[in-house]
Amino acid sequence: MKKLTKVLFLLILIVFSAPAAQAIIRYEDTQPKRIREVNITGFLDYAPFGWTQNPLEKNRGKFTTIYQSMLDDFQQENNLKLNFKMNRPDYDTLVQNTRSGEIDMILGMYHETLLYKGLDIVYPSIIGNPITIFMLPHRINEVKNINDLKKLKGIRPANELYSDFVAERIKEYNLENAKTSYELFEKLFTGKVDYIMGGQYYVLIEAAKLGLRNKISTAKQALWDMPVFIGVSKLSPQRGLIMQKLTAYSEKKENRAKMQELLIQMINDITIEYQSVIPPTFGLEELPALHPQQSKDSTGREPVPTDEVQPAAPTEPQAAATDNSQQTKTQ
Repeated sequence: MKKLTKVLFLLILIVFSAPAAQAIIRYEDTQPKRIREVNITGFLDYAPFGWTQNPLEKNRGKFTTIYQSMLDDFQQENNLKLNFKMNRPDYDTLVQNTRSGEIDMILGMYHETLLYKGLDIVYPSIIGNPITIFMLPHRINEVKNINDLKKLKGIRPANELYSDFVAERIKEYNLENAKTSYELFEKLFTGKVDYIMGGQYYVLIEAAKLGLRNKISTAKQALWDMPVFIGVSKLSPQRGLIMQKLTAYSEKKENRAKMQELLIQMINDITIEYQSVIPPTFGLEELPALHPQQSKDSTGREPVPTDEVQPAAPTEPQAAATDNSQQTKTQ
């Protein structure tokens, strides 16, 4: 009788454990040698996360992203053909196309944000997007706390997207929207606003393009650091492959460290590329002096500071984890 009871108990345990076991079954690639296509999209004009040569034109040209090294590994290790799908009316349409399954994955999305509702998320986030404050060097020490900042007038890039968490908190500040990077910096340098609030990496890159990289100062601490995730269509035929492989990639510490190194290198490379650009004067007789404690090097060029592009400490709640034979083309 005891033996029978034990057998019945084991059978019951197996039956009730089956759903749980099924839930943790990982994707198994049954055709690893077959070339499969993965359609990818991302930001149209938001370096370093993703940008195109001609974001405002129908034919947007080459797509560049900080995720390229990860994509190269993903493609080579899984025998994939990656197609970049960027030629849609706008970014919202690209998100919709990902949701509908026309596009398999999107490089860069925010957790618990309505725009991305219905997409799967690759955990963990391998990179963050710190939102911080930029001011003229002689004014950066005027702000001691958040209350000081809220008394001032600021400006932000109109094309910048935020998580719903950050978007709600930004409403507490007196901010204008700048349609162009020129307008963003023009209003700062002419005193029409006191500060710029924006993505740390994006604003630094836009400043470099205008030759202003070393003429602005960055707050020592970010206001918020938004974890940036990879989104995957629930209708993608490659959903299981993408979710498993990129989750495993993102979990490795060495890959996370590599991403930060690539981030710093990319920003510095862009800064060097635009070092010969003569900055606009915005109608002023002269712009403020170089960034504090900096001077020109032996070649006469302004040095590239790296302290401002170090990873920021997360301040936005992270989402829980539960929660060359191939071609790459742009379409």
